[in-house]
Amino acid sequence: AISFNVLCRSQLEFFRDSGISLTLLCGGDDCEIDRLVDRQVGEVVRLPFQRQPSLFMDMYCLVRLWVFFIFNRFDSTVYSTPKALLVGSLASFFSFHRNRVALVRGRVYESKSGFSRWLLVFLDRISLKLSSRVAFISNSLRLSFLSEGLVSKPKSFLVYGGSSNGVDAGRFCPDYDQRDASGVSFSIVVVGRACKDKGVEDVFRIG
Repeated sequence: AISFNVLCRSQLEFFRDSGISLTLLCGGDDCEIDRLVDRQVGEVVRLPFQRQPSLFMDMYCLVRLWVFFIFNRFDSTVYSTPKALLVGSLASFFSFHRNRVALVRGRVYESKSGFSRWLLVFLDRISLKLSSRVAFISNSLRLSFLSEGLVSKPKSFLVYGGSSNGVDAGRFCPDYDQRDASGVSFSIVVVGRACKDKGVEDVFRIG
């Protein structure tokens, strides 16, 4: 649910206001689920998704999602985030949904090596193979997947010119006249979650 609330701010409202009927399948704590429901952007279906790998729970979620897709038909199924990418592609493929779209925001194995990286790449390969189309949020990410043969060029495309959710230009309008206390202009960079796989160690080392 936090992915919908953070990564899709205003986006889901735009779809709703455009007359698109949304069904949102997600896990999450009660606070984030309630926050998503309060947005009134569509039906919210709660599933016991977990971020960390768990063979039993992941298989359980896969079966639950497959059964849901069998009895609920959609014009398009869109799945994102590493766990949902795998479970969503398998469940929608084996329930014979025609338009299966993988939305790739990044890769969890950028800093991994050896067998763990090989396994995660293999799972990504399966997910994208089972998808009808594969959307990327940046051209560099798309080119990386193409160079490694994880997706074909005709199947892949960019979200607009490359964007996850766009930028609210009314809120984030740069003021080039701003200066810090010493009179020097400054920039702010946001690195997402402050964890190893997001490159936070590199930021501290460079800084």
